[in-house]
This record gives sequence, C-alpha cells and structure tokens, in this order.
Amino acid sequence: MLQVKNTVTSLGLTVSGSTADFTEILQAINTVAGPAGKRPCMAAAHVRVSNFCSQLQSALTASDCSFNVLWPEAVFIVGALSGFIKFESEDLSKKNFIYDVIASPKVIFDENIIKLRLLQAKIISELQTLITRQSFTRILNIYGSGHTYFVDYETGFLDLMNCEYISLSKEKRLQKLASITISILSRSGKYRKFEQEINLNAADRQNLEQTTAHLLW
Repeated sequence: MLQVKNTVTSLGLTVSGSTADFTEILQAINTVAGPAGKRPCMAAAHVRVSNFCSQLQSALTASDCSFNVLWPEAVFIVGALSGFIKFESEDLSKKNFIYDVIASPKVIFDENIIKLRLLQAKIISELQTLITRQSFTRILNIYGSGHTYFVDYETGFLDLMNCEYISLSKEKRLQKLASITISILSRSGKYRKFEQEINLNAADRQNLEQTTAHLLW
C-alpha cells in the first residue's frame, strides 16, 4: 500500500510502497503527463515530474522500495500533477467548459487520474498534520483556484525554496512550511521578484542535487 510520511527532521517526506504501487504510479504519470514536449506550456513542470518518476524508478530496485522528497518539491509536484490532469481531462472529455470536463464519465472513472489523485491526497493529508488549520484551508483554496497548474512556471524559484528550506532547523521548517508552500503555489511577490532578478544557473542546480543526496532526512 502506498504510504507518505513526514521525515524525522521534517525535511521532506518518505514515499514508500510495494513494487506494484510504484509501477502503477509510474504508469499513471507517464500516461497523464505524456512525453516531454506534449504540453509546451508545462515544459518546466514536466522536468520536475520526470525527476520524481526517476526517483520512483530507482526505488523499484531498492530493498525497501522507498525514497525521500523535499517538502517544497512535494507540494509543487501535487500542483503540477493537477495541471497535467486538467489537460488530460480535456482530451478525454472533448469538452471545453470546466464542469463538463470534470463531470465526464471518461474523466471520473479514468484509472490513471484516480491513482494520481490518491498520491496527491496522501501528500496533502500528511501536510495537514504539520501546519495550522487556517494555513491548510488557505493552501487548499489556492490548489483549487487554478493558479497551481504551473503553466510556464519558473522552476528556478522552486530550487530557491528548496535551498531555503534545507538551511532551516527542524523547528523553523515546521514554522515556515506553510508560508513557503503558499509562496510556491501562489506565485507570490517573492516569486515575481525572482523572475525579474534571479536565475539559478546549471551549476547551482547541480550543487543542490548533490547536497540533497547527502542530507539527514
């Protein structure tokens, strides 16, 4: 059974399950997100989702079939999957109006979408245990607003939030998890400032990946 749990240091979450669980999630993501280039406006988000899939694939060969994901990355993945689900739902339903799309039986009963919604729900349920009710309600509202499809998102900002989150103590992580999540999801003023002034280059991103590999989760 697929499980998602906060890590001891609240750095991120551990995703675990059986080989069948991971294989099904991989198949669902690959089907719904499609190949790179299928949704040009989701290109940056597709890279992050592909990285998540690579972790799933690697975990299939591990003895415990589990892997860790930073919290900022995890909340982004939830939103990115919603974006891909939206586009896939439109393709399946052949409809344009949102109610017609979500009410289409082809969408409601699509196994791949159901599997991705379950993954999203498990991540969000774990997030709920770590933040206040008020913050959680606000985050749910943002997820439901359509702003979190991450169309043309500058994912360098996500790298920045990952770095900021890593640098915090466990206590500070718990205190700032909600605000960092909101900044990522809502494309806050901090995000807009990043778009204008900051770009992490390829070397910075590689350093982040190397740092993440040696963290105490």
